[in-house]
Amino acid sequence: MTSHNIDILLATYNGEKYISQQIYSLLAQTHKNWNLYVADDGSTDNTIDIIKSIMSNDDRLHIIDFKKPVKSAAKNFWRLLPYSKADFAIFCDQDDVWLDCKLELLLKKSEKWINKDLPNIVFCDAYIYSQKESKIVSDTLYPYLYLSFKDFIFHNGGYQGSSTLFNKVLKEKLLNYTPDFYIHDEIVALTAHAFGEVLFLYKPLMLYRIHENNIIGVRENTLLSKLNIILNNKSYIVLPESKNSKVSFYNFHRDNFSKSSDVVFSDYFKFIESNIFIRLWIILNSKMTKFRFYLLLKTSMVKVYPIDRLL
Repeated sequence: MTSHNIDILLATYNGEKYISQQIYSLLAQTHKNWNLYVADDGSTDNTIDIIKSIMSNDDRLHIIDFKKPVKSAAKNFWRLLPYSKADFAIFCDQDDVWLDCKLELLLKKSEKWINKDLPNIVFCDAYIYSQKESKIVSDTLYPYLYLSFKDFIFHNGGYQGSSTLFNKVLKEKLLNYTPDFYIHDEIVALTAHAFGEVLFLYKPLMLYRIHENNIIGVRENTLLSKLNIILNNKSYIVLPESKNSKVSFYNFHRDNFSKSSDVVFSDYFKFIESNIFIRLWIILNSKMTKFRFYLLLKTSMVKVYPIDRLL
């Protein structure tokens, strides 16, 4: 197991408040065979100086100078992919903290993949840490766990990127993916669901930090906050960014899907292209997702973003 090497792909931008804590948590990993590649997106604080100071004592740390910022966290992660030559890769956020056994246990779980020659992922749970309250506010990042493709397709976004380890086969498939994308971790998860295998490790292996500067991610995990999201008339059952990711992904791969994957996409498009009455009928009369009650509730109360899947 220890022979497997891992590339950790870290995207940074003005992360001086958290970056040292994150990198030291990487240095503490029980699995030692890894390299860290950093892409900075034009930080104006001391982020790069802090990283350089730490890397002077460890030759596994590498900063890739891309010269020009891309002003996008997703694109900043994506441009690191060609630098990964390892058996496995994993994205890394600048403001989290990894438990020391994270890489070791994700690798161990990956041994359960049935076919290791497919583009596969394994992802873990996380503790949600509130920077404002200085405490763990939830012991799970996935209160609703969408493990099957037919459930995942109705989820806005992917599995949290830095909780997800993917193999070299999936990385190579990502390198050949050319459309504009909107949510990088969603594309990773879609690739595994459509062409490979998805495994979940029921164990929190990191602190997912929530603070005022989060671009996208988890907010409060209370019943009131969940109901507020559902009932808020500005919310969407299908977020525009997530819809765009799935449309681009489908159009790019449409000739290569298995029959089962194509059916999942067909059900999804049929649902979001229909009016509310047809959507409600579809939910009540199909088994397209086990989260039918939640989907029924949201469909009754919020918008479905319009779609043109033949872009």
